[in-house]
Amino acid sequence: MNVKASYINLKYFFDCYYNQSYDDSLDVRFKDFIELENDSLIQKLKGEILQLEQVYIQKDLETWKRIEELVHDDSLRYLPYSFGEEFIRTAKKILN
Repeated sequence: MNVKASYINLKYFFDCYYNQSYDDSLDVRFKDFIELENDSLIQKLKGEILQLEQVYIQKDLETWKRIEELVHDDSLRYLPYSFGEEFIRTAKKILN
């Protein structure tokens, strides 16, 4: 799997929204994303969140680590596997 190509919108979300906050208000960052981005980009991120959920459910730690490295590149934020369930749940709740 080409993680960089498969999760380009997740990386964009981390770089442009989640990384721009000092607190951990993930739900607010997703709300900002919905408010400021077009429907096409929102739908693409939703799809990537569903893919991420499958990686989480399958406990594919190798792929998860590569995704975490991608979103952390040039970022202060990490996406550890231990935070995966909360991240995915919040994303699905706000983006739907």
